[in-house]
Amino acid sequence: MTAAGATANTSVAAALRADRRALVAIVLLTSIALAYLLALAGIEGTLREVIALIPFTFAPGAAIVMRLKPVGALPSVGLSAAISLAVTAFGAWLMIEIGWYVPWLLMTVVLTPAALALLGEPVRVARAVRTSRPAAPHDDGSPNDSANAKTSGDLPQTPTLPFAAPLVTGVALWLLSLSSIDLGEMTDIGVASVLPPTWLAGFALTLGGGVVYAARGGRNPWLLAGYVAGVATIIYGTLPLVSDAAHYPAAYKHVGVVQLFLEHGHLRPNADIYNRWPGFFALAGAFKSFSGADSALRHIAWAELYFILLQSALVAAIALKVFRRAAVATLAALLFLLINWIGQNYYSPQAFVFIPALAALWIVLSQLGDTPNALGRFVDRVAGWVSRSEPPDGAPPAPSWDRRQAVALVLLMQAAIVVSHQLTPYAFGLQLGLLLICGFARPRWLLVAIAALPIVYLLPHLGWINDHFGIFTKLDPFSNAQVNDPIAVKCDGCETVGSMATLNSAVAWLGAIAGAILLTRRAPATRPQVLLMLMLAPFLFLGGQNYGGEAPLRVVMFASPFTAALIAGALLQLRPVLRQLLALALAGVLGFTLLLALYGGEPFSAISKTEVRVAKYIYANGEKGMVVMSAAPTFPDLLAANYNDFLHLNGGGQIILFDRPGEQRGRLGGGAESVQFVADQLRLWGYDGYIVFSPNTDRYNAFNNLATEEQSRQVRQAMVESGRFRLWHKDGDVEVFEFVK
Repeated sequence: MTAAGATANTSVAAALRADRRALVAIVLLTSIALAYLLALAGIEGTLREVIALIPFTFAPGAAIVMRLKPVGALPSVGLSAAISLAVTAFGAWLMIEIGWYVPWLLMTVVLTPAALALLGEPVRVARAVRTSRPAAPHDDGSPNDSANAKTSGDLPQTPTLPFAAPLVTGVALWLLSLSSIDLGEMTDIGVASVLPPTWLAGFALTLGGGVVYAARGGRNPWLLAGYVAGVATIIYGTLPLVSDAAHYPAAYKHVGVVQLFLEHGHLRPNADIYNRWPGFFALAGAFKSFSGADSALRHIAWAELYFILLQSALVAAIALKVFRRAAVATLAALLFLLINWIGQNYYSPQAFVFIPALAALWIVLSQLGDTPNALGRFVDRVAGWVSRSEPPDGAPPAPSWDRRQAVALVLLMQAAIVVSHQLTPYAFGLQLGLLLICGFARPRWLLVAIAALPIVYLLPHLGWINDHFGIFTKLDPFSNAQVNDPIAVKCDGCETVGSMATLNSAVAWLGAIAGAILLTRRAPATRPQVLLMLMLAPFLFLGGQNYGGEAPLRVVMFASPFTAALIAGALLQLRPVLRQLLALALAGVLGFTLLLALYGGEPFSAISKTEVRVAKYIYANGEKGMVVMSAAPTFPDLLAANYNDFLHLNGGGQIILFDRPGEQRGRLGGGAESVQFVADQLRLWGYDGYIVFSPNTDRYNAFNNLATEEQSRQVRQAMVESGRFRLWHKDGDVEVFEFVK
C-alpha cells in the first residue's frame, strides 16, 4: 500500500469516528451482521440475545431518523427505539392477522432496507474524504446549555470527576448489597423490609448525586445519562438479580400468548382478549425468534428495566424540547422514575405502547406546534390570570421536519398502539385531542384520524368485548377511580403500602401544579399550561371506565411524564442553592414512598422456579378441558402455548380457591367441610380440575387473612384423606391435586 493510500484510509477512519451519525450506523450495521452470523452458526444464549436486542430496538428507526433533519442525540435515541418497535409490531400484527406469521421473514424484511439505508452514512463520509471535500456537517440539534447558563443562575461548572463519585460509589454499594437480600424474609410491606443498609446507601447516593448534579445545571451528557441509567438499574435491576424467578404472575400469561402465536402462526379470536389485540405478542415473538431464545420466559425478568429506560429517554426528550436544557431533562427523567410506582412496566402490552405514545407526543410538541386558536388563547389567559402574568405571545419555533413526515410518524405510532392495547389509544387520543382542539398543534384533521383508528379497529370486536367486559362500566368518575380489590381483604402492611402510593402521587401532582404556576410567572414562553393539559387529560378517562379496576393506575402512568417535566422545569427556575435543597427533599420523599409502593406488592407477586416448572408440567401433561385452580393469584398460570385447552377466565386471570372470605370462614378447619368447600369452588367452573398449593400461595393467603398456613395444610390433608382428591404431581414444596370424584 502506498503512503498516499495509507493516509487516505487513515483519514477515512478518523472521519468516521468524528461523524456521530456514521459511527452509530456502523455500530448498528455490525450488530445486524453479528446477529445473523450467530444465528447461522447456531449459537444461542445471553450474548446472542443482547446483540440481537440492539438492531431490534434501534436499527429500523435509526434508518428513518437519519433521513430526517437532526433533532438532537437524546430525541434521536428515543425516536429510533419507538419507530423500530412500532414498525416491527405493526408488521408482526399484519402477519399474524392474515395467518402467515413467520418472524424470521419479518425481521429480514424490516432489517434489510434499514441496513441499506444505514450503510449510506459511512459511505457518505468515505466519499467526502476521498474527494477531499468535508462531509456535510450534521448539526445534532442539541440545545446549547452554555448559552443560558448565566441567565439561569447556575453555579459555575466544576470538573466532572467529583460529581461522578456518587454514581460510581452508589452503584458499587448496590452491587455489594445484593448478596445480603433474602426475599424469603419479607414482611407484608414487601422488599423494603429486607433491603440492607448498603442497598439504601447506594440508592440514596446515586439518586442524590444525580439530583444535585442536575439541579446545579450540570451539562456533561454522559454523566447525566449515567445517573438516570444508574437509578433505573437499581430500582428495576434488583429483583431480577436476587429473585428465584421473574415476578408478576400476569407476565407469565403473556408468555403463553407469545408461545401460542409462535406455535400456530395465526390468531384464535375467541380464546381471549389478547388474540384480538395481538401487536405486542407478535412483536415479542419476533424478538424471541430473532434472538434464538428457547422461550420467551428468558426475557420477562428484565423487561421492566428495558421499558423504563426507553420511556425515561423519551420523557427526557420531551422536557428537553420544552425547556431546552439538559439538566431539566435529566431531572425530569429522575422524577419520572420516582413517581412510577404502579408496577405496569412488566412484560406486557401497556409497557410497550407507552413508548410510541411518548414518541408521538414528542413529535407533536416539537414538529406540529402552532399558534393557539380562540380556545387556546383562552387557556393562555386563564394561565396568566392564575399566575398573575401576561400570556405568551407569538407562534412556536418553526419545525425542522416537513409536516407530512411528522404526521405520518404520529399515525404510525397510533397504528402500533391500536393493534396492541385496548386503553392506550384513547388515553393518547385525549392528550393529543386537547392540543389539537386548542390549536396548540396542527393539522386539526389529525384528531379525526387518531380517533378513527381505534374505533375502526374496535368495531369487528365490539360484540365480543361488550359480552365479556362491557364498553363502559359506569358514568361515575368517583367509582371508576377506585382500585379494584377482588378479594376485598387487606393485610396490615397493605394499608401502609397503599398510603405511600397515595402520598407519592399527591406530592407529585401538587408539585406539578405549583410548578406550572411558577413557570407561567417566570418562563411563560415555555407554555407550561400545555404540559399541564397533557398531565390532566388522562383523568377524563375516569368519566366512563374503570378498566377492571386499573383505570386509576393507568391515569398515574399516563400523567407521570408531564408531572415530572413540570416539576423539573420549575425547580430549575429557582436559585441554585434553593433548588438543590428542594430537589433533594422532593427526591427523598418520592424515593421513600416509591420503594414502599413499588416493592410493597412483592410478597403477592413473587414466583419460584419450582412453580414455573410445575406450571409447565401441568400444561404438558394435564387433560384438556380441566380447570387449573390456584390457592392464590400468585401462580405462573397460562404460560404454555396450549393454555386455551384448559379453563380460565376470559380476561386471562387465574381461577382462585380462597377468594370468597365470607363463604370460606368456618369451612377451613379440615375434615369433610373443608373438602366440600374445595369441591364447591371447583363446581363453579367444572367438576374436573387441578388445584395448586405452594409456599407462595400460603404466604399470600396468610398475609391477607384468607387462610393461615396451618389451615392450608389441613385443607390439603383433608382433600387426600377424603378420596375425592389425589396428589397428582409434586415438585419440591409445590403440590398439585386432582379432583377424582
